[in-house]
Parts: sequence; structure tokens; C-alpha cells
Amino acid sequence: MFKYNRSGQRFGGFFLAAFAGVILGWMWQHAITKCEYWPKAAAFFGSFLVLGIGLAIFPIDHAQLEAKYNVDTIKFQHFPWIWKLLTVLAILFGIANWIALENLGSFVELHC
Repeated sequence: MFKYNRSGQRFGGFFLAAFAGVILGWMWQHAITKCEYWPKAAAFFGSFLVLGIGLAIFPIDHAQLEAKYNVDTIKFQHFPWIWKLLTVLAILFGIANWIALENLGSFVELHC
């Protein structure tokens, strides 16, 4: 299964981070040249960039967590502290990306 395969999780994390990074780069380029962006997508892909990097660096050992907490299905409360921190950072980065795109005109001179 994918959740027990740490190298599969790392690959999935790299793929997710790369995909979100490409979309974010395109979104920033589009916002600078066309003066339009999508707020929900800005927050969504910003968050998934952080989560993808986190999954690539810190894959979750499901078997160890299931044995440690003696459960069949792990929940967010069973995750290591680094994943709780990464989740908060992902949400904050998504919101920060949204705010930065919203106030883009104050950072750079737009020619739209």
C-alpha cells in the first residue's frame, strides 16, 4: 500500500511540490502580466507546496504509529509534532500567498 511505502510517499511529495510550484509560478506570472489571479487557488496551491515538501522530507511511518497507539486507522492526533507544525505552516503560507497576490500592486509596478 502507498501509505506504508516511504519512498512512494517521498516521490508523491516531490511530485505534489513540483506541481504546486509550477502552478504558483504560473499564477504569479499571470498576476504580474495580466493583473488577475484566483484567490482560492493561491491559498490552495501555496498550502500544497508546503505539504508536498513536508511529505518529501518527513514521510509518515503508518505502521509505527498504528503499533504505538494500538489503532487500525491513525488520525491527525496521532501524527508526529512535525506534521502538526507543517500543517499550520502550510495554512499560513497559503494565506500569505493569497495576501501577497492581493496586494501585488504595492510590491511591483504593474503595466495592465
